[in-house]
Amino acid sequence: MPKSSPEKLAYAAAYQKRRQALLREVRESFELEYHLWKFYNPDGTKKKVVEGSPCRKNPQHRNLRRVDDGHCVDCEKDRQKTPRYLDLHRVHCRRHIAKDPEKHRARRREWKKNNRHVINARKYARRHATRLTDASATDAEIDYLLLLQLGCCAYCGEPAAHLDHKVPLILKGQHTIKNLQWLCAFHNISKGARTDTDYRFWYGIPLRTPWDAC
Repeated sequence: MPKSSPEKLAYAAAYQKRRQALLREVRESFELEYHLWKFYNPDGTKKKVVEGSPCRKNPQHRNLRRVDDGHCVDCEKDRQKTPRYLDLHRVHCRRHIAKDPEKHRARRREWKKNNRHVINARKYARRHATRLTDASATDAEIDYLLLLQLGCCAYCGEPAAHLDHKVPLILKGQHTIKNLQWLCAFHNISKGARTDTDYRFWYGIPLRTPWDAC
């Protein structure tokens, strides 16, 4: 086979270089179009969830992944229901609000002004939940419950300030005397929408304390 001349070798090298540059340009263009199609909506806004690989923890979960970190959407929703996540989220929100309290007060006032129907619906739902049964607690029974607890919080013994439902109304709890207890402001706010048993287990409080009435 005859040897190639230096001109032919230089032409072949230049041709290969141009060909590789063209392929690279086409590949980058295709990858850009695929990226835009997968991660962006037609109006140009970025998607929050995309279809991905199946979940390894739970095969019943949907094949949806978050764009930011690639986590399973259903696993993330389950994680957000855990007490630890709720507590960390509450602390984060308090720190964020403490940076500019007046800004958040103004935003809250604006939200209440524009969503009055939501506030009324919640108020009526709670009022209706307290009247579901004929055995709803009366004012006299609630005052007597405070006397049975010696005016103390059922968890720590501090002066009681809030009336709490052991099983929250949002979890289909009833407004009966057996489902009520008096708590201090700290424990009532910390308890949130947890049940009495879950909160005692999470906070390390015995199932029975000297201030329990029933």
